[in-house]
Amino acid sequence: MRRLIGTLLLVITFVAGGTVAASAAPLPTCKSVDLDISVGRTGSAAGTFYREIKFTMRSLGACVLKGFPGVSYVDRAGAQVGNAAYHVGPAGDLITLAYGASVSADVGFANWQNYDPQDCRPQPVWGVRVYPPDEFVPLYIGFIDEIGCAGAVNQLHTTAVYPS
Repeated sequence: MRRLIGTLLLVITFVAGGTVAASAAPLPTCKSVDLDISVGRTGSAAGTFYREIKFTMRSLGACVLKGFPGVSYVDRAGAQVGNAAYHVGPAGDLITLAYGASVSADVGFANWQNYDPQDCRPQPVWGVRVYPPDEFVPLYIGFIDEIGCAGAVNQLHTTAVYPS
């Protein structure tokens, strides 16, 4: 009987010990539905206009983001215009967002006039389609009087997200 009780205690201790030692479930990656998107700071230098693209958590839970957003110009119909933004710099750290917290990425928009018109193939654009890092549902920001390159030039670039 003692041996049975000892074995049961050992099994219970092992199971309980495993449960106590188990780490908390990792936070999910932020989804587009959880985020508001806006333009923050702006500036320009050497033929490129910069916009801070800001993601703000609007859901009550917490989630994480790390890496680069996907950014591309789109026309009024939502079709991509030109190449998507290329990545500049490191992928950054994993950032936890609670309700109301924000992260940003700096996106450079090179002036279409920096390129040969035949390479650029300038065309009016409606705005940008932005995919938060590791997300497949886009968010959109509209612009006024913006021209994009429909040709195979690298007009856009983006940093990884960072705390705002």
